[in-house]
Amino acid sequence: MVAPALNSRLRHWISDEDVARRAAEERLAFCLERLTRAGLEARGVVGDADPLQAIADALYDFAANEIVIATSQEFLSTRSAGS
Repeated sequence: MVAPALNSRLRHWISDEDVARRAAEERLAFCLERLTRAGLEARGVVGDADPLQAIADALYDFAANEIVIATSQEFLSTRSAGS
């Protein structure tokens, strides 16, 4: 599982990733716990703010059968709106 460290443009511009990384860690922990409770074996990392870069980085570190991206609804609606 990859949880991108989703950040605002301003925080990204000033290289302030602390809040984004903490939120990604929380999403990751929540999702991994749910997968474990469902009987699935999973591991995960906090990745780059760009989901595609996060996937590329994760695949470099380990071969995966599947990748799950943990993001937020706000991020999806913002990205689909052309941001």
